[in-house]
Amino acid sequence: MQIEDLKNCVYLDTETTGLDDDANVIEIAIVDCDGNELVNTLINPPEMIPEEATAIHGITDSMVSKAPLLSDVYEKIIEAVKGKTLVIYNAEYDLKYLKEMVHAPKEIYCCMSKYAEYRGEKGYRGDWRWQKLINAAADCGYVMRGTHRALEDSLACRAVWEFMVKDGKPHCGPYLDELAWKDYRKDIEVIEDYFDLALTGLIARKQESGAVINMSGVEELVKTKEKIVERIEASLKFKLYDNENIDRFNSFENHRYVVSMRGRFGSPDSVSLEDIPF
Repeated sequence: MQIEDLKNCVYLDTETTGLDDDANVIEIAIVDCDGNELVNTLINPPEMIPEEATAIHGITDSMVSKAPLLSDVYEKIIEAVKGKTLVIYNAEYDLKYLKEMVHAPKEIYCCMSKYAEYRGEKGYRGDWRWQKLINAAADCGYVMRGTHRALEDSLACRAVWEFMVKDGKPHCGPYLDELAWKDYRKDIEVIEDYFDLALTGLIARKQESGAVINMSGVEELVKTKEKIVERIEASLKFKLYDNENIDRFNSFENHRYVVSMRGRFGSPDSVSLEDIPF
């Protein structure tokens, strides 16, 4: 994204009744490239607001009792993002409650994941560690006037995004590409977790039985995992970026590796000591 592209950006944030998929939006805000409010309203949800949610954002049942329903403001939401570059801090979270509007923007970016890459702090899985919005904003020179209210969070997201773009980042693809890649990563994580569980269990049982552990066998198993993961990642990258529509492709080929592996080794907690040579 170039600096001149910022003029087409809008920034969205929501507050909800919880973190589960069945939670409901109770506040939404959208601001434009200049920080002007396009949408800023409380939402009356079809459920009571749990105390633990109120403790985070401060929104109570009495505050939303006369607010509009989400369906009443959907047209205004879609109008605000239509044809725009929509930027959200933790896009996956907000979009799961706003599925009816994902077709309206020109493209969608997750500011949180892009800032994680920009900051460059590695997570325990080797990916980029996510940062809290208040910390990201402070790093970019924006002091938030409170947190967990939709308008202030959307303004903070705008500040972080503009800071990165003006600094020449982010340089990677939009959120919909990234979302597809994240789904593909699930296949890889299944394999990684499977091998790790199998390996840990086998070593533990070898130790309990007093048997000698053949480290060359352990290394062979680890290399096998790495080769499978490498092969799948190469396949995923090719298909992801070769697909003109960036659509989710059929992951049968990837699941085939998992099925084949389970056919050979069984489930991680039922692998016999004779199944792997160490």
